[in-house]
Amino acid sequence: MNKEEKFLSTWYLVKQPIYYVKSTHEDERGQVFFYEILLRSKVNNRFPFEEFNSLIATKHGNQLFFNWLKSNLTDFFNQFTNKTVLSINIEPKQLVTGEFVTFLDELDDFKEKLIIEVTERLPNSINTVNFVNQLKAIFDKGYYILIDDVDILNHRTKPWKYFARYVNGFKLSPLAVKICRKQELVELVELITELQLLNNIRLIGEGAENHQIMETYIDLGINYQQGWYLGKEELLFNE
Repeated sequence: MNKEEKFLSTWYLVKQPIYYVKSTHEDERGQVFFYEILLRSKVNNRFPFEEFNSLIATKHGNQLFFNWLKSNLTDFFNQFTNKTVLSINIEPKQLVTGEFVTFLDELDDFKEKLIIEVTERLPNSINTVNFVNQLKAIFDKGYYILIDDVDILNHRTKPWKYFARYVNGFKLSPLAVKICRKQELVELVELITELQLLNNIRLIGEGAENHQIMETYIDLGINYQQGWYLGKEELLFNE
């Protein structure tokens, strides 16, 4: 077994629900909007950061990862024929590769059940124009696209306008409500709200790990939320 195969043999997938929270009352939290798929290692049950980045650093490794991910997703969608929607995290450097394009083409039959979630943390090696063009290509294929950790774009309005044309929603990181002052967060949400006019952008608040954070999001008009207070992660096939 080579290094790449060893990595994949120790990895597994979990899913965490994203709710539409209608109120702070536990019995009025609404239904699950979709599930985010998260990668975990059997070694420590955490995201295998170093191993993952090592694997996708090469064309061969990136292809192995997408083959593995495709197999898991296909098994899930074939086994559970309900309307469960899953989101998958894709690094920007993966987004612009031929391996990812092939991956999407092979999962085209399931695109109504699949959300592409891309982190906004663009490495310096990525050409922004190529990145935006790829977003447009995926959007035109009919895939639902989210940009993750978007609050780091605060006070950078130009990139927002580019991204907002070809995405369906933005996710705010937990830092938005843990570190930012209330006024800064209000300004951030107001900025995103202005961009909603471009493509009916949906806002999703991450890190709702307690009642206070959940209420903060609701006060800001962010009803789609994700966090351990609302629902913890569970094995992908634990149904």
